[in-house]
Amino acid sequence: MTFYLLKPCKGYAGYLSTTKKSTKVDLKSLIGDLESHGYEVLDVKHLLVAKKEMEITIYPNGKLLVKTDDKEEARKAVESIYEIIFPER
Repeated sequence: MTFYLLKPCKGYAGYLSTTKKSTKVDLKSLIGDLESHGYEVLDVKHLLVAKKEMEITIYPNGKLLVKTDDKEEARKAVESIYEIIFPER
Protein backbone atom coordinates (compact mmCIF):
# COMPACT_ATOMS: atom_id res chain seq x y z
CA MET A 1 0.00 0.00 0.00
CA THR A 2 1.42 3.36 -0.93
CA PHE A 3 0.87 6.20 1.49
CA TYR A 4 1.73 9.75 2.47
CA LEU A 5 3.40 10.39 5.83
CA LEU A 6 2.85 13.89 7.18
CA LYS A 7 3.62 15.73 10.40
CA PRO A 8 0.24 17.18 11.46
CA CYS A 9 1.55 20.24 13.26
CA LYS A 10 4.70 21.63 14.79
CA GLY A 11 3.80 21.09 18.44
CA TYR A 12 2.28 17.62 18.05
CA ALA A 13 4.36 14.49 18.71
CA GLY A 14 2.86 12.36 15.98
CA TYR A 15 2.62 11.59 12.29
CA LEU A 16 -0.44 11.28 10.12
CA SER A 17 -0.59 8.80 7.26
CA THR A 18 -3.14 8.63 4.48
CA THR A 19 -3.38 6.12 1.66
CA LYS A 20 -2.79 7.43 -1.84
CA LYS A 21 -5.98 5.70 -3.05
CA SER A 22 -9.37 6.20 -1.45
CA THR A 23 -10.22 3.22 0.74
CA LYS A 24 -12.57 1.91 3.42
CA VAL A 25 -11.47 -0.25 6.34
CA ASP A 26 -13.81 -2.66 8.16
CA LEU A 27 -12.63 -1.83 11.67
CA LYS A 28 -14.62 -4.62 13.39
CA SER A 29 -12.99 -7.36 11.31
CA LEU A 30 -9.56 -5.77 11.75
CA ILE A 31 -9.53 -6.17 15.55
CA GLY A 32 -8.71 -9.90 15.51
CA ASP A 33 -5.99 -9.44 12.89
CA LEU A 34 -4.30 -6.72 14.93
CA GLU A 35 -4.52 -8.76 18.14
CA SER A 36 -2.99 -11.80 16.41
CA HIS A 37 -0.01 -9.58 15.53
CA GLY A 38 0.50 -8.61 19.17
CA TYR A 39 -1.41 -5.33 19.28
CA GLU A 40 -3.62 -4.35 22.19
CA VAL A 41 -6.74 -2.90 20.54
CA LEU A 42 -9.27 -0.46 21.91
CA ASP A 43 -12.49 -0.11 19.89
CA VAL A 44 -13.64 3.49 20.26
CA LYS A 45 -16.88 3.49 18.26
CA HIS A 46 -15.72 4.97 14.93
CA LEU A 47 -12.00 4.27 15.19
CA LEU A 48 -9.50 1.82 16.67
CA VAL A 49 -6.53 2.52 18.92
CA ALA A 50 -3.80 -0.10 18.51
CA LYS A 51 -0.91 -0.25 20.96
CA LYS A 52 2.34 -2.16 20.75
CA GLU A 53 5.55 -0.13 20.93
CA MET A 54 3.53 3.04 20.30
CA GLU A 55 -0.07 4.12 19.96
CA ILE A 56 -1.67 4.15 16.51
CA THR A 57 -5.16 5.44 15.81
CA ILE A 58 -6.86 3.77 12.84
CA TYR A 59 -9.72 5.50 11.04
CA PRO A 60 -12.32 3.86 8.73
CA ASN A 61 -10.94 5.73 5.70
CA GLY A 62 -7.49 4.13 6.18
CA LYS A 63 -5.92 7.18 7.81
CA LEU A 64 -3.47 6.44 10.64
CA LEU A 65 -2.22 8.68 13.42
CA VAL A 66 1.04 7.43 14.95
CA LYS A 67 2.03 8.94 18.28
CA THR A 68 5.79 9.38 18.05
CA ASP A 69 8.12 12.22 17.19
CA ASP A 70 10.50 9.91 15.28
CA LYS A 71 9.69 9.91 11.55
CA GLU A 72 11.43 6.60 10.82
CA GLU A 73 9.61 4.86 13.70
CA ALA A 74 6.34 6.27 12.38
CA ARG A 75 7.08 5.02 8.85
CA LYS A 76 7.84 1.49 10.12
CA ALA A 77 4.68 1.45 12.25
CA VAL A 78 2.55 2.63 9.31
CA GLU A 79 4.03 -0.01 7.02
CA SER A 80 3.34 -2.73 9.62
CA ILE A 81 -0.27 -1.67 10.13
CA TYR A 82 -0.96 -1.32 6.39
CA GLU A 83 0.46 -4.83 5.84
CA ILE A 84 -2.16 -6.11 8.29
CA ILE A 85 -5.01 -4.03 6.88
CA PHE A 86 -4.15 -4.68 3.22
CA PRO A 87 -2.34 -8.06 3.14
CA GLU A 88 -3.08 -8.68 -0.56
CA ARG A 89 -1.51 -5.45 -1.79
